[in-house]
Amino acid sequence: MQTTNTVHWNTGETAEDHNIREEELCSHEPHIDFYNEQGKSSHEVWLHHTMNEIYEIEFGDALANYNAKQKRADRQMTMQDYMKSVENDNRGKAQTKRVNGKRVVNENATRQGKQLCYEFTVKVGNTYRAKDKNGRTIYDENNHHVRPEELPRDLQRSILKRYYDSFQDANPNLRLKDACFHADEGFYNKRQVWEYSEDHLHMVVVPVAEGFTRGLSKQNSMNKAMLAMGFDTPNCYNQWAKSEQKRLEKITYEEYEKYCEAHPDFFKTHGDLAIYHPIEDKTREGGKSKEEFARSQELDEDIFEAEVLVTKYKNKVAGNDKKLKSQQAEIEMNDRTIEAQKILIADTQAQADKYAMNTKAIADQYAAEKKANADKEYEKALISSQLLEKEYSDVEEYKIKVGNLQRIANKRIVKIDAMTLSVSEYFESMKDRNPELYHLVKLDFEEYKRELKKTIEVQDIEVPQRTEININIQMQRTDQSLIEIQEEYKEPKELDKKLKRNAIPVKQLQIERELPKIKKESDGHDYDNKTPD
Repeated sequence: MQTTNTVHWNTGETAEDHNIREEELCSHEPHIDFYNEQGKSSHEVWLHHTMNEIYEIEFGDALANYNAKQKRADRQMTMQDYMKSVENDNRGKAQTKRVNGKRVVNENATRQGKQLCYEFTVKVGNTYRAKDKNGRTIYDENNHHVRPEELPRDLQRSILKRYYDSFQDANPNLRLKDACFHADEGFYNKRQVWEYSEDHLHMVVVPVAEGFTRGLSKQNSMNKAMLAMGFDTPNCYNQWAKSEQKRLEKITYEEYEKYCEAHPDFFKTHGDLAIYHPIEDKTREGGKSKEEFARSQELDEDIFEAEVLVTKYKNKVAGNDKKLKSQQAEIEMNDRTIEAQKILIADTQAQADKYAMNTKAIADQYAAEKKANADKEYEKALISSQLLEKEYSDVEEYKIKVGNLQRIANKRIVKIDAMTLSVSEYFESMKDRNPELYHLVKLDFEEYKRELKKTIEVQDIEVPQRTEININIQMQRTDQSLIEIQEEYKEPKELDKKLKRNAIPVKQLQIERELPKIKKESDGHDYDNKTPD
Protein backbone atom coordinates (compact mmCIF):
# COMPACT_ATOMS: atom_id res chain seq x y z
CA MET A 1 0.00 0.00 0.00
CA GLN A 2 1.03 3.63 -0.33
CA THR A 3 0.46 6.57 2.01
CA THR A 4 1.86 9.92 3.09
CA ASN A 5 3.14 11.61 6.21
CA THR A 6 3.30 15.27 7.12
CA VAL A 7 5.28 17.66 9.34
CA HIS A 8 4.18 21.28 8.91
CA TRP A 9 4.30 24.50 10.86
CA ASN A 10 1.07 26.09 12.03
CA THR A 11 0.60 29.80 11.40
CA GLY A 12 -0.64 32.18 14.06
CA GLU A 13 -0.68 31.75 17.78
CA THR A 14 -0.96 28.37 19.47
CA ALA A 15 -4.37 27.06 20.56
CA GLU A 16 -3.49 25.68 23.96
CA ASP A 17 -7.07 25.04 25.14
CA HIS A 18 -7.80 23.11 21.97
CA ASN A 19 -4.58 21.08 22.20
CA ILE A 20 -4.96 19.99 25.82
CA ARG A 21 -8.71 19.45 25.28
CA GLU A 22 -10.10 21.98 27.71
CA GLU A 23 -13.61 20.63 28.32
CA GLU A 24 -15.57 23.88 28.30
CA LEU A 25 -14.25 24.67 24.82
CA CYS A 26 -13.91 21.29 23.13
CA SER A 27 -17.16 19.69 24.35
CA HIS A 28 -19.04 22.13 22.10
CA GLU A 29 -16.96 21.69 18.94
CA PRO A 30 -18.88 19.43 16.51
CA HIS A 31 -15.76 17.88 14.92
CA ILE A 32 -14.45 16.63 18.31
CA ASP A 33 -15.92 13.51 19.93
CA PHE A 34 -14.91 14.74 23.36
CA TYR A 35 -16.96 12.21 25.38
CA ASN A 36 -16.17 9.25 23.09
CA GLU A 37 -19.74 8.88 21.91
CA GLN A 38 -18.46 7.03 18.81
CA GLY A 39 -16.64 4.44 20.94
CA LYS A 40 -13.16 4.76 19.43
CA SER A 41 -12.16 8.34 20.28
CA SER A 42 -9.26 9.33 22.49
CA HIS A 43 -6.97 12.25 23.24
CA GLU A 44 -3.73 12.13 25.22
CA VAL A 45 -1.55 14.86 26.65
CA TRP A 46 1.97 13.46 26.58
CA LEU A 47 3.60 16.67 27.75
CA HIS A 48 2.34 20.03 28.98
CA HIS A 49 4.02 23.05 30.56
CA THR A 50 2.55 26.45 31.16
CA MET A 51 4.38 29.33 29.52
CA ASN A 52 5.82 30.49 32.81
CA GLU A 53 7.06 26.98 33.62
CA ILE A 54 8.85 26.38 30.33
CA TYR A 55 10.49 29.84 30.43
CA GLU A 56 11.65 29.33 33.98
CA ILE A 57 13.11 25.97 33.00
CA GLU A 58 14.89 27.21 29.87
CA PHE A 59 15.82 30.82 30.74
CA GLY A 60 15.73 30.99 34.53
CA ASP A 61 19.49 30.55 35.04
CA ALA A 62 20.38 32.94 32.23
CA LEU A 63 18.04 35.58 33.67
CA ALA A 64 19.54 35.18 37.14
CA ASN A 65 23.05 35.61 35.73
CA TYR A 66 21.95 38.69 33.79
CA ASN A 67 20.44 40.34 36.86
CA ALA A 68 23.55 39.54 38.94
CA LYS A 69 25.70 41.50 36.51
CA GLN A 70 23.52 44.59 36.65
CA LYS A 71 24.78 47.25 39.02
CA ARG A 72 21.61 49.31 38.70
CA ALA A 73 18.39 47.86 40.04
CA ASP A 74 16.31 49.51 37.32
CA ARG A 75 18.18 47.48 34.67
CA GLN A 76 17.22 44.18 36.21
CA MET A 77 14.18 42.29 34.87
CA THR A 78 11.75 39.55 35.84
CA MET A 79 10.77 36.59 33.72
CA GLN A 80 7.55 38.40 32.86
CA ASP A 81 9.59 41.36 31.62
CA TYR A 82 11.61 39.08 29.38
CA MET A 83 8.52 37.32 27.99
CA LYS A 84 6.99 40.71 27.25
CA SER A 85 10.14 41.81 25.39
CA VAL A 86 9.89 38.67 23.23
CA GLU A 87 6.25 39.38 22.41
CA ASN A 88 7.12 42.97 21.42
CA ASP A 89 10.07 41.98 19.22
CA ASN A 90 9.12 42.33 15.54
CA ARG A 91 12.34 40.79 14.29
CA GLY A 92 12.32 37.34 12.84
CA LYS A 93 10.64 35.47 10.00
CA ALA A 94 7.40 36.92 8.68
CA GLN A 95 4.46 34.55 8.41
CA THR A 96 3.64 33.56 4.86
CA LYS A 97 0.87 31.88 2.88
CA ARG A 98 0.63 30.17 -0.50
CA VAL A 99 -1.14 32.13 -3.28
CA ASN A 100 -1.36 30.65 -6.81
CA GLY A 101 1.45 28.22 -6.00
CA LYS A 102 3.73 30.91 -4.58
CA ARG A 103 4.42 31.72 -0.96
CA VAL A 104 3.88 35.37 0.00
CA VAL A 105 3.80 37.31 3.27
CA ASN A 106 0.51 36.86 5.08
CA GLU A 107 -0.52 40.41 5.90
CA ASN A 108 -3.59 39.15 7.79
CA ALA A 109 -1.57 36.99 10.19
CA THR A 110 -2.31 37.52 13.87
CA ARG A 111 1.33 38.57 14.45
CA GLN A 112 4.69 38.89 12.73
CA GLY A 113 8.21 38.44 14.12
CA LYS A 114 9.04 36.50 17.25
CA GLN A 115 6.60 34.38 19.22
CA LEU A 116 6.84 33.00 22.71
CA CYS A 117 6.39 29.52 21.23
CA TYR A 118 5.72 27.82 17.90
CA GLU A 119 3.43 24.95 16.95
CA PHE A 120 3.65 22.29 14.27
CA THR A 121 1.49 19.26 13.47
CA VAL A 122 2.59 15.72 12.63
CA LYS A 123 0.36 13.30 10.66
CA VAL A 124 0.89 9.77 9.37
CA GLY A 125 -1.25 8.33 6.55
CA ASN A 126 -4.17 10.06 4.88
CA THR A 127 -7.90 9.68 4.36
CA TYR A 128 -7.91 9.77 0.56
CA ARG A 129 -11.25 8.34 -0.64
CA ALA A 130 -11.44 5.69 -3.32
CA LYS A 131 -13.60 6.71 -6.31
CA ASP A 132 -15.41 4.71 -8.96
CA LYS A 133 -15.08 5.34 -12.70
CA ASN A 134 -17.69 8.08 -12.47
CA GLY A 135 -15.79 9.91 -9.76
CA ARG A 136 -18.18 8.98 -6.96
CA THR A 137 -16.94 8.08 -3.48
CA ILE A 138 -17.00 4.36 -2.76
CA TYR A 139 -18.62 3.20 0.48
CA ASP A 140 -18.18 -0.13 2.27
CA GLU A 141 -20.95 -2.31 3.64
CA ASN A 142 -21.10 -0.16 6.78
CA ASN A 143 -21.49 3.08 4.78
CA HIS A 144 -17.93 4.21 5.59
CA HIS A 145 -15.61 5.74 3.04
CA VAL A 146 -13.17 3.29 1.49
CA ARG A 147 -9.70 4.72 2.33
CA PRO A 148 -6.95 2.68 0.67
CA GLU A 149 -4.11 4.88 2.03
CA GLU A 150 -5.21 5.02 5.67
CA LEU A 151 -3.00 3.22 8.18
CA PRO A 152 -4.51 1.32 11.12
CA ARG A 153 -5.21 3.69 13.98
CA ASP A 154 -3.14 1.83 16.53
CA LEU A 155 -0.23 1.89 14.08
CA GLN A 156 -0.61 5.64 13.66
CA ARG A 157 -0.42 6.13 17.42
CA SER A 158 2.70 3.99 17.80
CA ILE A 159 4.48 5.92 15.00
CA LEU A 160 3.58 9.32 16.49
CA LYS A 161 4.50 8.23 20.01
CA ARG A 162 7.93 7.07 18.86
CA TYR A 163 8.43 10.31 16.96
CA TYR A 164 7.58 12.28 20.12
CA ASP A 165 9.91 10.21 22.27
CA SER A 166 12.87 10.84 19.93
CA PHE A 167 12.09 14.46 19.12
CA GLN A 168 13.98 16.23 21.88
CA ASP A 169 17.23 14.35 21.25
CA ALA A 170 16.97 15.06 17.52
CA ASN A 171 16.13 18.75 18.05
CA PRO A 172 17.93 20.01 21.15
CA ASN A 173 17.33 23.70 20.36
CA LEU A 174 13.54 23.30 20.07
CA ARG A 175 12.45 22.75 23.65
CA LEU A 176 9.13 20.94 23.96
CA LYS A 177 6.39 22.76 25.81
CA ASP A 178 3.36 20.64 24.74
CA ALA A 179 2.80 17.35 22.98
CA CYS A 180 -0.88 16.39 22.52
CA PHE A 181 -2.13 13.34 20.64
CA HIS A 182 -5.61 13.68 19.02
CA ALA A 183 -7.56 10.64 17.87
CA ASP A 184 -11.04 12.07 18.45
CA GLU A 185 -11.69 14.34 15.48
CA GLY A 186 -13.94 13.52 12.56
CA PHE A 187 -17.13 14.34 10.67
CA TYR A 188 -20.36 12.78 9.40
CA ASN A 189 -20.22 11.66 5.78
CA LYS A 190 -23.04 12.12 3.30
CA ARG A 191 -24.68 8.95 4.59
CA GLN A 192 -24.65 10.36 8.13
CA VAL A 193 -22.00 7.91 9.37
CA TRP A 194 -19.12 9.18 11.53
CA GLU A 195 -15.73 9.20 9.81
CA TYR A 196 -12.51 9.73 11.77
CA SER A 197 -9.94 12.16 10.43
CA GLU A 198 -6.22 11.29 10.51
CA ASP A 199 -4.86 10.87 14.02
CA HIS A 200 -2.28 13.60 14.57
CA LEU A 201 0.13 15.11 17.05
CA HIS A 202 0.28 18.79 18.08
CA MET A 203 3.74 19.80 19.28
CA VAL A 204 4.59 23.23 20.74
CA VAL A 205 8.25 24.25 21.03
CA VAL A 206 10.26 27.19 22.34
CA PRO A 207 13.34 27.95 20.18
CA VAL A 208 16.45 28.27 22.36
CA ALA A 209 19.88 29.57 21.36
CA GLU A 210 22.99 30.42 23.39
CA GLY A 211 26.06 32.63 22.99
CA PHE A 212 24.36 36.06 23.08
CA THR A 213 26.58 38.92 24.29
CA ARG A 214 23.78 41.43 24.78
CA GLY A 215 20.97 40.72 27.15
CA LEU A 216 20.51 37.15 28.37
CA SER A 217 23.16 34.73 27.24
CA LYS A 218 20.41 32.24 26.36
CA GLN A 219 17.42 33.61 24.48
CA ASN A 220 14.38 32.84 22.35
CA SER A 221 15.55 32.91 18.71
CA MET A 222 14.28 30.65 15.94
CA ASN A 223 16.97 31.59 13.40
CA LYS A 224 19.84 30.99 15.86
CA ALA A 225 18.21 27.72 16.99
CA MET A 226 17.95 26.50 13.41
CA LEU A 227 21.54 27.56 12.76
CA ALA A 228 22.70 25.63 15.84
CA MET A 229 21.01 22.49 14.44
CA GLY A 230 22.65 22.90 11.03
CA PHE A 231 19.99 24.75 9.02
CA ASP A 232 21.66 28.00 7.96
CA THR A 233 19.94 28.88 4.70
CA PRO A 234 17.17 31.49 4.29
CA ASN A 235 14.79 28.58 3.78
CA CYS A 236 15.77 26.91 7.02
CA TYR A 237 12.16 26.31 8.15
CA ASN A 238 11.31 24.19 5.10
CA GLN A 239 14.67 22.43 5.34
CA TRP A 240 13.98 21.51 8.93
CA ALA A 241 10.44 20.30 8.02
CA LYS A 242 11.83 18.07 5.23
CA SER A 243 14.48 16.69 7.58
CA GLU A 244 11.88 15.86 10.19
CA GLN A 245 9.63 14.34 7.55
CA LYS A 246 12.43 11.98 6.51
CA ARG A 247 12.98 11.03 10.11
CA LEU A 248 9.22 10.41 10.44
CA GLU A 249 9.28 8.28 7.27
CA LYS A 250 12.05 6.13 8.71
CA ILE A 251 10.06 5.60 11.90
CA THR A 252 6.95 4.84 9.83
CA TYR A 253 8.69 2.14 7.76
CA GLU A 254 10.13 0.50 10.86
CA GLU A 255 6.83 0.56 12.78
CA TYR A 256 4.92 -0.67 9.71
CA GLU A 257 7.25 -3.66 9.40
CA LYS A 258 6.70 -4.48 13.08
CA TYR A 259 2.95 -4.19 12.64
CA CYS A 260 2.91 -6.51 9.62
CA GLU A 261 4.95 -9.09 11.53
CA ALA A 262 2.35 -8.97 14.29
CA HIS A 263 -0.57 -8.95 11.79
CA PRO A 264 0.33 -11.19 8.83
CA ASP A 265 -3.18 -11.06 7.39
CA PHE A 266 -2.90 -7.30 7.09
CA PHE A 267 0.37 -7.66 5.17
CA LYS A 268 -1.21 -10.19 2.79
CA THR A 269 -3.94 -7.68 2.00
CA HIS A 270 -1.89 -4.48 1.81
CA GLY A 271 1.69 -5.58 1.01
CA ASP A 272 4.76 -3.38 1.39
CA LEU A 273 4.50 0.28 2.30
CA ALA A 274 5.41 3.09 -0.12
CA ILE A 275 5.45 6.69 1.08
CA TYR A 276 4.99 9.35 -1.58
CA HIS A 277 5.14 13.14 -1.42
CA PRO A 278 2.19 14.98 -3.04
CA ILE A 279 4.07 18.29 -3.17
CA GLU A 280 7.19 16.89 -4.85
CA ASP A 281 5.56 14.21 -7.01
CA LYS A 282 4.33 16.35 -9.91
CA THR A 283 2.87 13.33 -11.68
CA ARG A 284 0.23 12.83 -8.99
CA GLU A 285 -2.78 15.15 -9.08
CA GLY A 286 -0.77 18.02 -10.56
CA GLY A 287 1.57 18.31 -7.61
CA LYS A 288 -1.12 19.50 -5.22
CA SER A 289 -0.41 19.66 -1.53
CA LYS A 290 -2.13 17.15 0.66
CA GLU A 291 -4.58 19.73 1.94
CA GLU A 292 -5.29 20.99 -1.57
CA PHE A 293 -5.73 17.44 -2.80
CA ALA A 294 -8.16 16.67 0.01
CA ARG A 295 -10.14 19.79 -0.79
CA SER A 296 -10.18 18.84 -4.49
CA GLN A 297 -11.56 15.43 -3.54
CA GLU A 298 -14.40 17.07 -1.66
CA LEU A 299 -14.97 19.43 -4.57
CA ASP A 300 -14.91 16.64 -7.18
CA GLU A 301 -17.45 14.63 -5.22
CA ASP A 302 -19.68 17.65 -4.72
CA ILE A 303 -19.40 18.47 -8.44
CA PHE A 304 -20.30 14.91 -9.42
CA GLU A 305 -23.28 14.82 -7.09
CA ALA A 306 -24.33 18.23 -8.38
CA GLU A 307 -24.08 16.93 -11.96
CA VAL A 308 -26.17 13.90 -11.02
CA LEU A 309 -28.77 16.17 -9.49
CA VAL A 310 -28.67 18.45 -12.54
CA THR A 311 -29.21 15.47 -14.88
CA LYS A 312 -32.01 14.24 -12.67
CA TYR A 313 -33.68 17.61 -12.64
CA LYS A 314 -33.19 18.02 -16.40
CA ASN A 315 -35.05 14.76 -16.97
CA LYS A 316 -37.64 15.85 -14.48
CA VAL A 317 -37.96 19.23 -16.19
CA ALA A 318 -38.31 17.54 -19.61
CA GLY A 319 -41.09 15.37 -18.21
CA ASN A 320 -42.64 18.39 -16.58
CA ASP A 321 -42.48 20.29 -19.90
CA LYS A 322 -44.40 17.52 -21.63
CA LYS A 323 -46.85 17.38 -18.78
CA LEU A 324 -47.08 21.17 -18.81
CA LYS A 325 -47.91 21.25 -22.52
CA SER A 326 -50.63 18.67 -21.94
CA GLN A 327 -51.94 20.70 -19.06
CA GLN A 328 -51.82 23.88 -21.15
CA ALA A 329 -53.87 22.20 -23.89
CA GLU A 330 -56.31 21.03 -21.28
CA ILE A 331 -56.43 24.52 -19.80
CA GLU A 332 -57.13 26.02 -23.23
CA MET A 333 -59.95 23.54 -23.76
CA ASN A 334 -61.30 24.36 -20.32
CA ASP A 335 -61.05 28.06 -21.15
CA ARG A 336 -63.14 27.54 -24.30
CA THR A 337 -65.64 25.52 -22.33
CA ILE A 338 -65.77 28.22 -19.68
CA GLU A 339 -66.38 30.92 -22.32
CA ALA A 340 -69.22 28.88 -23.83
CA GLN A 341 -70.65 28.37 -20.36
CA LYS A 342 -70.35 32.08 -19.68
CA ILE A 343 -72.35 32.86 -22.86
CA LEU A 344 -74.93 30.24 -21.91
CA ILE A 345 -75.12 31.64 -18.39
CA ALA A 346 -75.53 35.18 -19.77
CA ASP A 347 -78.40 34.04 -22.05
CA THR A 348 -79.99 32.11 -19.24
CA GLN A 349 -79.60 35.09 -16.94
CA ALA A 350 -81.25 37.38 -19.50
CA GLN A 351 -84.16 34.95 -19.92
CA ALA A 352 -84.43 34.62 -16.17
CA ASP A 353 -84.45 38.41 -15.76
CA LYS A 354 -87.13 38.73 -18.44
CA TYR A 355 -89.20 35.97 -16.88
CA ALA A 356 -88.73 37.54 -13.46
CA MET A 357 -89.91 40.91 -14.78
CA ASN A 358 -92.98 39.35 -16.42
CA THR A 359 -93.72 37.30 -13.36
CA LYS A 360 -93.34 40.36 -11.17
CA ALA A 361 -95.70 42.35 -13.38
CA ILE A 362 -98.29 39.57 -13.30
CA ALA A 363 -97.84 39.18 -9.57
CA ASP A 364 -98.17 42.92 -9.02
CA GLN A 365 -101.32 43.02 -11.15
CA TYR A 366 -102.74 39.99 -9.38
CA ALA A 367 -101.89 41.49 -6.01
CA ALA A 368 -103.47 44.81 -7.02
CA GLU A 369 -106.65 43.05 -8.13
CA LYS A 370 -106.78 40.97 -4.98
CA LYS A 371 -106.15 44.04 -2.88
CA ALA A 372 -108.95 45.91 -4.68
CA ASN A 373 -111.30 42.97 -4.15
CA ALA A 374 -110.23 42.75 -0.56
CA ASP A 375 -110.88 46.45 -0.10
CA LYS A 376 -114.38 46.02 -1.61
CA GLU A 377 -115.12 43.03 0.59
CA TYR A 378 -113.77 44.92 3.55
CA GLU A 379 -116.10 47.83 2.80
CA LYS A 380 -119.03 45.39 2.47
CA ALA A 381 -118.07 43.82 5.77
CA LEU A 382 -117.90 47.23 7.40
CA ILE A 383 -121.37 48.08 6.03
CA SER A 384 -122.69 44.72 7.26
CA SER A 385 -121.10 45.36 10.63
CA GLN A 386 -122.69 48.76 10.83
CA LEU A 387 -126.08 47.28 9.90
CA LEU A 388 -125.66 44.57 12.51
CA GLU A 389 -124.72 47.15 15.10
CA LYS A 390 -127.90 49.06 14.21
CA GLU A 391 -129.98 45.87 14.28
CA TYR A 392 -128.40 44.93 17.59
CA SER A 393 -129.38 48.35 18.93
CA ASP A 394 -132.94 47.85 17.63
CA VAL A 395 -133.05 44.41 19.23
CA GLU A 396 -131.96 45.86 22.55
CA GLU A 397 -134.65 48.44 22.23
CA TYR A 398 -137.11 45.72 21.22
CA LYS A 399 -136.09 43.64 24.24
CA ILE A 400 -137.01 46.58 26.44
CA LYS A 401 -140.38 46.76 24.76
CA VAL A 402 -140.83 43.01 25.06
CA GLY A 403 -140.00 43.31 28.73
CA ASN A 404 -142.68 45.91 29.13
CA LEU A 405 -145.12 43.65 27.31
CA GLN A 406 -144.11 40.76 29.55
CA ARG A 407 -144.78 42.74 32.65
CA ILE A 408 -148.17 43.85 31.25
CA ALA A 409 -148.93 40.25 30.34
CA ASN A 410 -148.05 39.14 33.85
CA LYS A 411 -150.42 41.71 35.29
CA ARG A 412 -153.16 40.54 32.93
CA ILE A 413 -152.52 36.97 33.98
CA VAL A 414 -152.94 38.06 37.58
CA LYS A 415 -156.18 39.80 36.66
CA ILE A 416 -157.33 36.80 34.70
CA ASP A 417 -156.48 34.53 37.62
CA ALA A 418 -158.47 36.80 39.94
CA MET A 419 -161.34 36.95 37.51
CA THR A 420 -161.16 33.23 37.08
CA LEU A 421 -161.29 32.77 40.80
CA SER A 422 -164.40 34.96 41.00
CA VAL A 423 -166.01 33.15 38.11
CA SER A 424 -165.06 29.84 39.71
CA GLU A 425 -166.72 30.87 42.93
CA TYR A 426 -169.74 32.01 40.98
CA PHE A 427 -169.82 28.69 39.14
CA GLU A 428 -169.56 26.83 42.38
CA SER A 429 -172.56 28.69 43.71
CA MET A 430 -174.33 28.03 40.42
CA LYS A 431 -173.58 24.39 40.75
CA ASP A 432 -176.23 23.97 43.31
CA ARG A 433 -178.73 26.35 41.77
CA ASN A 434 -178.53 25.24 38.16
CA PRO A 435 -176.31 22.24 37.55
CA GLU A 436 -177.04 22.00 33.81
CA LEU A 437 -176.04 25.58 33.17
CA TYR A 438 -172.97 25.10 35.35
CA HIS A 439 -171.57 22.35 33.21
CA LEU A 440 -172.27 24.18 30.01
CA VAL A 441 -170.58 27.41 31.11
CA LYS A 442 -167.67 25.57 32.74
CA LEU A 443 -166.65 23.96 29.48
CA ASP A 444 -166.70 27.28 27.66
CA PHE A 445 -164.75 28.90 30.50
CA GLU A 446 -162.00 26.27 30.50
CA GLU A 447 -161.60 26.62 26.75
CA TYR A 448 -161.40 30.39 27.11
CA LYS A 449 -158.60 30.11 29.70
CA ARG A 450 -156.61 27.83 27.56
CA GLU A 451 -156.85 30.07 24.54
CA LEU A 452 -156.01 33.11 26.61
CA LYS A 453 -152.86 31.53 28.11
CA LYS A 454 -151.80 30.25 24.72
CA THR A 455 -152.08 33.73 23.27
CA ILE A 456 -150.08 35.27 26.07
CA GLU A 457 -147.38 32.63 26.47
CA VAL A 458 -146.75 31.74 22.84
CA GLN A 459 -147.19 35.08 21.13
CA ASP A 460 -145.90 37.33 23.88
CA ILE A 461 -142.93 35.26 25.11
CA GLU A 462 -141.77 32.50 22.76
CA VAL A 463 -141.74 34.53 19.56
CA PRO A 464 -139.43 37.29 20.93
CA GLN A 465 -137.02 34.69 22.30
CA ARG A 466 -136.65 32.93 18.94
CA THR A 467 -136.15 36.25 17.19
CA GLU A 468 -133.33 37.25 19.60
CA ILE A 469 -131.54 33.92 19.07
CA ASN A 470 -131.64 34.32 15.28
CA ILE A 471 -130.27 37.85 15.51
CA ASN A 472 -127.33 36.72 17.73
CA ILE A 473 -126.44 33.90 15.31
CA GLN A 474 -126.41 36.30 12.34
CA MET A 475 -124.22 38.80 14.25
CA GLN A 476 -121.68 36.07 15.09
CA ARG A 477 -121.49 35.02 11.42
CA THR A 478 -120.99 38.60 10.30
CA ASP A 479 -118.14 39.14 12.83
CA GLN A 480 -116.41 35.97 11.64
CA SER A 481 -116.72 37.10 8.02
CA LEU A 482 -115.17 40.45 8.94
CA ILE A 483 -112.18 38.72 10.60
CA GLU A 484 -111.58 36.54 7.52
CA ILE A 485 -111.69 39.58 5.22
CA GLN A 486 -109.07 41.36 7.39
CA GLU A 487 -106.78 38.31 7.26
CA GLU A 488 -107.14 38.07 3.48
CA TYR A 489 -106.15 41.73 3.16
CA LYS A 490 -102.80 40.85 4.79
CA GLU A 491 -102.23 37.85 2.47
CA PRO A 492 -103.56 38.91 -0.98
CA LYS A 493 -102.03 35.88 -2.74
CA GLU A 494 -104.37 33.49 -0.87
CA LEU A 495 -107.43 35.71 -1.10
CA ASP A 496 -108.91 33.94 -4.11
CA LYS A 497 -108.70 30.58 -2.28
CA LYS A 498 -110.40 31.65 0.93
CA LEU A 499 -113.00 34.19 -0.19
CA LYS A 500 -115.56 31.70 -1.45
CA ARG A 501 -118.50 33.69 -0.31
CA ASN A 502 -119.43 37.28 0.18
CA ALA A 503 -120.13 38.84 3.53
CA ILE A 504 -123.28 37.30 5.07
CA PRO A 505 -126.22 39.47 4.06
CA VAL A 506 -128.29 40.51 7.02
CA LYS A 507 -131.97 41.23 6.64
CA GLN A 508 -133.54 43.56 8.98
CA LEU A 509 -135.90 41.61 11.13
CA GLN A 510 -139.47 42.66 10.87
CA ILE A 511 -140.20 42.66 14.55
CA GLU A 512 -143.22 44.87 14.01
CA ARG A 513 -145.00 42.04 12.19
CA GLU A 514 -145.19 40.12 15.42
CA LEU A 515 -146.28 43.07 17.55
CA PRO A 516 -149.87 43.44 16.29
CA LYS A 517 -150.68 39.95 17.51
CA ILE A 518 -149.73 41.03 20.98
CA LYS A 519 -151.16 44.54 20.79
CA LYS A 520 -154.61 43.10 20.25
CA GLU A 521 -154.55 42.14 23.91
CA SER A 522 -152.89 45.31 25.18
CA ASP A 523 -156.03 47.43 25.91
CA GLY A 524 -154.56 50.43 24.10
CA HIS A 525 -151.36 50.91 26.26
CA ASP A 526 -148.31 52.80 24.91
CA TYR A 527 -145.77 50.03 24.45
CA ASP A 528 -142.93 52.32 23.31
CA ASN A 529 -142.45 53.51 26.90
CA LYS A 530 -140.12 51.54 29.15
CA THR A 531 -142.67 51.65 32.00
CA PRO A 532 -146.24 50.40 31.43
CA ASP A 533 -149.30 52.36 32.56
